[in-house]
Amino acid sequence: AGPPAPGKGAPPKGKSKGGLVPKAKADFGASATAPAVLPLGKRFHWKPISEQNLGNTVWEQINAEDAQPVNSLDVRFDTLERCFKSTGKDTTSVKAKASARKKSQTEQVTILDNKRAQNVAIMMHGLGFDAAELKDRLCTLNVQGLSHEGLVQCREILPNEEEVERLAAYRGDIALMRDVEQKLHPLAFMSRLQQRVRLMIFAVQLPQLAREISTDIAKLVAACKQVRESNELKTVLLVVLRLGNFVNHGARDSQA
Repeated sequence: AGPPAPGKGAPPKGKSKGGLVPKAKADFGASATAPAVLPLGKRFHWKPISEQNLGNTVWEQINAEDAQPVNSLDVRFDTLERCFKSTGKDTTSVKAKASARKKSQTEQVTILDNKRAQNVAIMMHGLGFDAAELKDRLCTLNVQGLSHEGLVQCREILPNEEEVERLAAYRGDIALMRDVEQKLHPLAFMSRLQQRVRLMIFAVQLPQLAREISTDIAKLVAACKQVRESNELKTVLLVVLRLGNFVNHGARDSQA
């Protein structure tokens, strides 16, 4: 709730000369009739406190005679106006521009749905290069400076089969298309888009895969070497051989 309405308020108790300061009250209250021209070009949207609800509130204390130090504060209205006064923008011009922009957006040719177009626009902005470079990289399978995450993002940007068909079928003026569709339109005429980006992803992953496989191979080679050089294993194999010869042939030597 806002301050009390001007001219209203519960009189302070024990004061014989009124105790209300009309001028100070006018400073807190909202005018019954707003001025033709507001000082700051806008107003506070508050509701005055009714007289019956004013009792036992801070506003009653402020309006009391013993609160004169509060009411006599020097408020720098000139500073307030300098900092916050409306610059008086031409609202007609602003509305006209907004209307023209909305009309322009309405007249644009859209092929992707709005949510998909928004996601593509965000991802393309995060690539670090424009749509023309994306097309060149896809043509030449150039992965220089690209990360696995960046290529996965490229894959999400590429139009799917349905979008490719709709983009390729458009025969109108490219300039009339929405910005996202203009960027994706050249990609619709490239063959095997998904296969290209998958190959590029594999090319980026290959060095890491090779390192991981080399480590695994080295471990296998070391394990095989330990097995072949193990004297304990040779002893176990010899015992197995002699037991087998005895069971099968009654031989007690180590010959097979």
